Amino acid sequence: MIRFAIQYAWGIPYTLPVAIINACLRVLILFFITFLVGKLAEQTKALRARVRTLEGILPTCSFCKDIRDEAGNWHEIEDYVTSRTDALFSHGVCPGCAAKHYGDILNAQQTPTK
Repeated sequence: MIRFAIQYAWGIPYTLPVAIINACLRVLILFFITFLVGKLAEQTKALRARVRTLEGILPTCSFCKDIRDEAGNWHEIEDYVTSRTDALFSHGVCPGCAAKHYGDILNAQQTPTK
């Protein structure tokens, strides 16, 4: 618009309708470029989020299940996954572990007392 005003003030080298069409085309192209830059920013944000997710092989301790990060530091699996994803943890006991570790308590609760 400023360019159009300057050209009009100095004397347009072409007719007014041509100058208006030229200015409108330039504005449309500017909006289109702005739209493309916005889409590119969205894609960049999505790619950064994807890079932050867990992919590949995670080095895990076979005993305590801690995970080693890129710097060589060991972290609890819950802390490691929570810091790198949107996942949250809730803990419970699966039936197999309940029977293995708490079998005597479960069996005592299931037998009726007389």
